[in-house]
Amino acid sequence: MPCDLWPASEHEEAFRRSFPADRYADLPWVYCRGGFHFERLGTMDKVAMRIYFKMLESEIKRGNKREQISLDGMRKGFDGCNRAYLEPLLEQLGIQRSRETPAR
Repeated sequence: MPCDLWPASEHEEAFRRSFPADRYADLPWVYCRGGFHFERLGTMDKVAMRIYFKMLESEIKRGNKREQISLDGMRKGFDGCNRAYLEPLLEQLGIQRSRETPAR
């Protein structure tokens, strides 16, 4: 989920730049974080990510703390998935799940 370093407001702002509320009034905004595993990428994707890593390294040299955290996470790999994050989406879809029923 969004955190202090990347607050929800920044994610929603980016979403609204792509989907302005006046044009997409009924389009809900939900945030679901994914994961990243470099070793699972194909050859071309690995090449592209190495180029991206180099770009991040130049930002880090300029003192960009957020880029350092991003790069560290991508190099190690991470799984940011959490079924609890799906609750707002399920609500938007009108799907009610019993609290006793575990998510699959």
